[in-house]
Amino acid sequence: MKLLLENWREYLNENAPPGTVPWTPEQIEQIGKAIVKGDQAYSDHAVGHLSKAAFTQFDDSRTGSHTAGDAGGVGKGKYNLDSYFGPMFGNDKKLLTHPDHIKALGGEYMMTVAISGKFAIMHIDDLLKYFPQKVELPDGSKKDVTEPMTQSVKDFKQWLISQGYDGVWWNQPGRKQKSGLSALTSNALSVFSAQNNAKIKAIRHLPSSAILRPPWKEWEKKSK
Repeated sequence: MKLLLENWREYLNENAPPGTVPWTPEQIEQIGKAIVKGDQAYSDHAVGHLSKAAFTQFDDSRTGSHTAGDAGGVGKGKYNLDSYFGPMFGNDKKLLTHPDHIKALGGEYMMTVAISGKFAIMHIDDLLKYFPQKVELPDGSKKDVTEPMTQSVKDFKQWLISQGYDGVWWNQPGRKQKSGLSALTSNALSVFSAQNNAKIKAIRHLPSSAILRPPWKEWEKKSK
């Protein structure tokens, strides 16, 4: 029965328009080898993370929220990078705290975070190319393929883990938003298990510039 199901899945994959069914394990591996451009190891690498709420440690059970620590679970269940690759961290704090990015992410707090682990170097546009949300069918119509591609993204993440990666370094210099502003995904890290590979070192309240550091008891007011 298992062999029959595997043969049926292979038949469907071979005869269905690309993207309309989940990629097979063999295809996932081929895609991975095509889009992973190398790897980068980090040890206590300092990055930034924006959040609507202040928290002192990451909780993997909240993966899918924009903050991964906000009890509200903002963004959970949506087709976004946080949902599938874990919390995202900005390598360029100046870019991360640009007013437009702060507004888009609803950021009120900026965490300074130490990241450790091995990261696959990738372009976000390659991910969008191989795991689209819509594909064009032979008749010219567009088909929503979020469901099969969501499963494929999850399978791809598991393949990355099987290769020893702890996350992804989205490194695509020059990538910009429609406004012309550099995109956060031009230089950012996604961490699969933030509670294991990301430690919060300090929290800054952006409106007041007050800072909170371990042991997390008292905010340091900005000196006048």
